[in-house]
Amino acid sequence: MKPSERPLTAIAAPVAHRLAWIDWMRGLACILMFQTHCYDAWLGGDARNSSFLKGSQILARCPRRSFSS
Repeated sequence: MKPSERPLTAIAAPVAHRLAWIDWMRGLACILMFQTHCYDAWLGGDARNSSFLKGSQILARCPRRSFSS
């Protein structure tokens, strides 16, 4: 049987015991890090001293801790 004739189910089997909450936490961590990097790059002047940016930076520190532990 040629590789192109094989059914797709024979190529990749689904992962049995994957913890969905870990995927959700990784996704949230990526969004928080991306958001903070964008704010850091786009904001300038008085906006860099705002409580909004400082709060964003505090939230962005949480994923770093989760990846390093």
